[in-house]
Amino acid sequence: MWLAMIKKSIFGLIVATAALSLTACNPPLPPELQAELADNSINCGDAPISILAQTYLSPIFEQWIFEYSELCAGAGPSTLSQDPSAPSELVISASAVPPASCDAYLSVPVMAGATVIAASLQGLDGMVLDPATLVKVLNGEITSWDDPAITSLNPQFEALPLPIKLSSTISKFDAEAVDLWLSRVAPQEWKGWPASFTTLDQEFDENNAPLELYEDGGLTFVPYWFASINSSQTIQIKVDQNLEPVPSTQDHVSSGVSQLTLESSESSTIATLDATRTPLPIDGFDVPLAPWQAIVPVYAHACSGGSELDTRSFIRFMLRSFSQAALPNYASFGLPAELRGLVIESVSRGLPSPSPIAPDTAATP
Repeated sequence: MWLAMIKKSIFGLIVATAALSLTACNPPLPPELQAELADNSINCGDAPISILAQTYLSPIFEQWIFEYSELCAGAGPSTLSQDPSAPSELVISASAVPPASCDAYLSVPVMAGATVIAASLQGLDGMVLDPATLVKVLNGEITSWDDPAITSLNPQFEALPLPIKLSSTISKFDAEAVDLWLSRVAPQEWKGWPASFTTLDQEFDENNAPLELYEDGGLTFVPYWFASINSSQTIQIKVDQNLEPVPSTQDHVSSGVSQLTLESSESSTIATLDATRTPLPIDGFDVPLAPWQAIVPVYAHACSGGSELDTRSFIRFMLRSFSQAALPNYASFGLPAELRGLVIESVSRGLPSPSPIAPDTAATP
């Protein structure tokens, strides 16, 4: 018992010392220490905040709201809405630019998703395309699943004389992720989205998913979370002829997320994928997996009109490793520790010194 009390006292002293450096005139803490400090301490706001987020994020935000209100009883439970017309102090969006309804004083990435290629091919799970062939499909040059370019990549399957039913609509954010990806892996073939495609100026709407997703022979681009929830078949991409195809599984997407880098200004931080950055090994692996690189960062926009202390405190809580660890349960992905530390540094500006909490604590102090 005494040993536990001593450890807790030492822990509190370490956190308190680190916290003081946030308000002193010392150089900023290294990103890794910022992340560790956020894991072991908390800033509590004084009141609940209103949060606007897509429906698919509801489960994770309901969990975070509950855990934060348990740790910060004085703040009370925040509210979660999917109504863009409702006033919100915190907006969660795949856009790095806040909506017109939010006069943001802070915009930072807080998690990530991915765009995957869903196919409806009974009994042919594990279909492979390479970037050049995928581009020809999108351009309308290849219109059938038994095209020689496709069958040569898939000798494990019998040729399927079935038309490719290509969805010609795509969310703006999925379109941006695929465009950046194909521009890297098929620079000669990819000239941008064909005129036949319609880019929707909104996030993917699960209530209006493309019909081609459910038609035999269908091919469409969807967010990873949607494909995961619906157990959709997805296409693997053979980026390198000398390597195995890259599937859009959780582990390979996590590898891609670890390639994100940050560009920061006074009020905003933008996450972009750097394909030259060596991906990090995921837990349980000594070497990195081939990354799935159609990555979609997700941002938190803190809006003027509410309490800056309350909003910044909740965003900082979202960036704890224990908070981020819940994201894969909901088909989303946390930021790497180094990036979290940099974002936490930006979010923590103006906050008072945090209070220590016990390590590995989620919902109780």
